[in-house]
Amino acid sequence: MNWTKKHVINEVRSEFIVGHSEGVDMALLGSCNHMITSVGTFSWWSAWLTGGEVTFYQWPARDGSALREQFSEDYTDFFYPGWVGFS
Repeated sequence: MNWTKKHVINEVRSEFIVGHSEGVDMALLGSCNHMITSVGTFSWWSAWLTGGEVTFYQWPARDGSALREQFSEDYTDFFYPGWVGFS
């Protein structure tokens, strides 16, 4: 959190929310207009609940890693087709 507060561009409207339960955090994320996800399921479900555009890192696991073995070749089994991948 400290790194993020220090490095986020001041011109970007940002909210730093801490101290809530996981359920409240997911509800807050799900109520956002847009979201950039991580690989985790908490992020995935929060993105699923959000009302706007969702972006994700297109290649989230290193080749040869145990995590990489959990996904299909092109990751289409994990990321929703309407989401936008970036590399």
